[in-house]
Amino acid sequence: MSTNRPSIFVVWSEDLLHRSIRRALKFMIKFLSSNNSKFHNLEQNFDEYFLVFDLILQWSHLYRYQTSFTEYYFSLKRSPFYNRSDLFKSLLQLCLVPYAMEKLDNYYEKIHEHYLITNHYLNDDDQNKFIHQYYPFVRKSVQLLRLLIWLSYATGGDHSHCPWFILFWPTNRMTLVNSKFNDDEIPVTNFLSKLSYIMSNIFSITFRSSAFIIQFLDYWNTRTDLRQMFNVQQQQTPPDLLPPISGDNHQNNFKLSSNLCPICGQKRQNETALTSSGYIFCYNCIHSYLMKNHRCPITGFPSDFEQLVRIFS
Repeated sequence: MSTNRPSIFVVWSEDLLHRSIRRALKFMIKFLSSNNSKFHNLEQNFDEYFLVFDLILQWSHLYRYQTSFTEYYFSLKRSPFYNRSDLFKSLLQLCLVPYAMEKLDNYYEKIHEHYLITNHYLNDDDQNKFIHQYYPFVRKSVQLLRLLIWLSYATGGDHSHCPWFILFWPTNRMTLVNSKFNDDEIPVTNFLSKLSYIMSNIFSITFRSSAFIIQFLDYWNTRTDLRQMFNVQQQQTPPDLLPPISGDNHQNNFKLSSNLCPICGQKRQNETALTSSGYIFCYNCIHSYLMKNHRCPITGFPSDFEQLVRIFS
């Protein structure tokens, strides 16, 4: 085995770190949004904002070092890397493919959640039915293929550990090799490259000093049991009704009843409890309200979709 070839542990660590950055940043934005409404737009459009940020960050490193941001962190370099075609393919693999897969995952979860609650497909669309039935199979097939390629790389059977390397570079296979970098390898010339260089350097310095924090936030975000343990409310019964919150002109119109939804005032459909306050709503009513306001409509407590619990009678 070539000494220039990184071990499976190095490329595995790089892959984990690459995935952790997005999840950790999303968790931080979600936390900020739950405490400050100024971050709601950033949370709702996080995927798009992160895509722009990631494109700039990755482009800067690919242009200067022929490697991604996290690959640079582990002293790994893409080889062979000849021209702009390799750069654009790398951006596609690093940024656009994960973005598209995240969107597909979210859309599937939306369809699946709607089906579990209503026993109907979203908009009664055949396309949504097809996605709901076959997307899990496609996703698991991709994961299985990824696992097989990783095993092949670990046993020395393949030079590439990433299935996208095989797809985008079928003939002249892209691989990762150990390397040492010189910050003066490629001069920074135009304004765009200078701007991206400054941004990437700022993020790099911040990242190196907080890599452990990012990994911890990612771990925290993926451990539902830990989050639930610290999200337990002290009240065992629903709190008293708070005064109207500034900006909620319809707050006084909420009707509290044992069988009516406080939002629409009608008999509750698909009863759903909000655990942050204990009140019960129609699922569609509280889901729509949380998307815009991120808090309980009655008490004003910060709330999110994870605190919705379907009630089966």
